[in-house]
Amino acid sequence: MSTEDGLRAFLAADPTLAALLAGRLYPDAIPQGVTARPALTYRRTGTDRPACLSGQDTGFERATFELKPHSTKRADCTAVRDRLVAILSGTACRGRWGGPSGIFVDAALVETDDAGFAQAQDGGESAERDAALTVTIIRSE
Repeated sequence: MSTEDGLRAFLAADPTLAALLAGRLYPDAIPQGVTARPALTYRRTGTDRPACLSGQDTGFERATFELKPHSTKRADCTAVRDRLVAILSGTACRGRWGGPSGIFVDAALVETDDAGFAQAQDGGESAERDAALTVTIIRSE
């Protein structure tokens, strides 16, 4: 199972996140024609397999993903973002993702970016907004 598949399985298995998103979890972008919100997109932005000082493989992978909650309501983005931070931070996410044959995650590091998260300019809740997160997943191979 790939790290991306494991991430999707982990996110889909969280009951709170599942209730918020109602299955609207998409790789890369929200499909055309899907208007229901909130939704969450994710995309892999990098992979690193660190080596020991001796040059030998450590058996670990560091995979970085960008996760973006999308909604026209700031409260929805906040709820999704806060839940992602809670379930992905540090060792809270440690364990097997994707069932018995899934990946083993040792830890994760979450960084938030609130630049696109400001109140809509007109003071209303009509502008599409997101609250991007970057998560680095550290897993054993």
